[in-house]
Amino acid sequence: SISQVLPSEVNLSGADKDYILSYISEIAPKSSSTITDLVVDNCLALDLQILNQLDNAFTNLERLSIKNCLQLESSSLCRMLGCNFKRLVFVDLRGCEQVNSRDLASVVINRSMRSLSPLRLVTQ
Repeated sequence: SISQVLPSEVNLSGADKDYILSYISEIAPKSSSTITDLVVDNCLALDLQILNQLDNAFTNLERLSIKNCLQLESSSLCRMLGCNFKRLVFVDLRGCEQVNSRDLASVVINRSMRSLSPLRLVTQ
């Protein structure tokens, strides 16, 4: 079947903002339903706008790795993880030293209140 040919993982590690946005607009629409794993480690361009677009583009995302993305502000990132990415079950936040434990706790609470799948959050 066609779904066996389409990728289940996308790796955009180290990509700049223009590349990520062009990927979302040009390639994601063709394969977005098959993508379950997204890696955007070490992306200095990664911000909440891009995360929001990734959430909209990859609706079946189950695993997200955003290691070493230091420019993401803790409370905004955790608010997005708590309310968006409905199928997400795993997030790798290693190297994101700006993310604090209070904000991570809010992710668990917000997802529970919204009946979203619980997240495994890896920080170390």
